[in-house]
Amino acid sequence: MAKKIIFSLFVLSVLFLGFTVGRYTNFVPTTKASWAAKSNQEFAKLDETEVALAMAIAASSPDIAKEMIKYMKRGNVTREAMQNIVKLAKSSGASRNQQKQKRQRPTFEEEMKEVNDFKLGPNAFTEGKKNAPIQVVTFTEFLCPYCSRIDPILAKLQKEYGADKVAITFQSFIVHGERAEFWHRFAYAAGKQGKFFEVAAELFATQREWARVQGDERYTKVIEPMAKKLGLNFAQIKKDMEDEAIKKQLTEEGQLARSLGIRGTPNVFVNGRSFRGARDEAFYRKVIEQLLKASN
Repeated sequence: MAKKIIFSLFVLSVLFLGFTVGRYTNFVPTTKASWAAKSNQEFAKLDETEVALAMAIAASSPDIAKEMIKYMKRGNVTREAMQNIVKLAKSSGASRNQQKQKRQRPTFEEEMKEVNDFKLGPNAFTEGKKNAPIQVVTFTEFLCPYCSRIDPILAKLQKEYGADKVAITFQSFIVHGERAEFWHRFAYAAGKQGKFFEVAAELFATQREWARVQGDERYTKVIEPMAKKLGLNFAQIKKDMEDEAIKKQLTEEGQLARSLGIRGTPNVFVNGRSFRGARDEAFYRKVIEQLLKASN
């Protein structure tokens, strides 16, 4: 009995993200993998603790399952019970793999075929010619660590191909509420002084330094020094950050993002083709090259 309790505690410690032994034994399973395992008639042959362990394996990753099985092998668990549990883990694992395949990202060719048509607001910040053959629209957030990886990649490619061929338009999609919106209002206020993209690049480059700064220190430790560095009027920045027009623009850009089905950041559109998540430089180079070739 003592060893069974230890096994149960081990399950709890490994599956700390909302999984509990009680959920696997007395409550309805919360994942499709759990449902698949629970419906297996072999569960009728297991006692309560073994069911809990089997369900934990079914709902966890293969690596976690292996670790749990190792611990179980050291304890007083019958060979038959072990075989049942491993069998259930394998069968539910196959179900999880099938689900994962269904959720896989579309192929490059599929992404390139689907073109989204949408209209940007009149005050959107764009760098590059508005009639450039490559139009990049980024829906992003300054607090997003993946966005900080995308920004320098796109800036580098624009510099390489030229602003006459690649134009980049910034769109805000606020995920982290007021904490993120504050920094977007700063960048948009800087945009009134013609320095939006300079501030945006600086915010992404120094994200780890200012991300946890709060209260008035956001002004004294981040915005004021950055404004001085970039030649901005700090007093005007503070004033414009409260401008209702800026707040309205942020709201409208967020609404546009949601209307396009965007759920997170970054989401980059290149000539209407939607690319979710952080992609590398080689990927965007491939996209640009293919679209430029098609436009000639």
